[in-house]
Amino acid sequence: MGVTFDTNALLSSTLWDGSVAQKLLFCLIRKEIGLFTSPSILLEYQNVLKRDFEYSDEEIAKIIEKILSAFKLVVPKYVESLEESSKF
Repeated sequence: MGVTFDTNALLSSTLWDGSVAQKLLFCLIRKEIGLFTSPSILLEYQNVLKRDFEYSDEEIAKIIEKILSAFKLVVPKYVESLEESSKF
């Protein structure tokens, strides 16, 4: 089994000590559950850190390095658009 955190969960798990998302992340790491992220999630994450939290490029690089030590970077073969997911 593997887990992918969306950008919001990734932000919550890495920026707020004791958050529910951080507790989940630590639990998944302890249980050796596969953690995955994608280039698009990391790009959005970096943009939010810079825009909303005013992190420097150097700070962001260090954070991304830590994330990539726990998460495996994967490139999806297919990404469903918002329009496609709303069709029933």
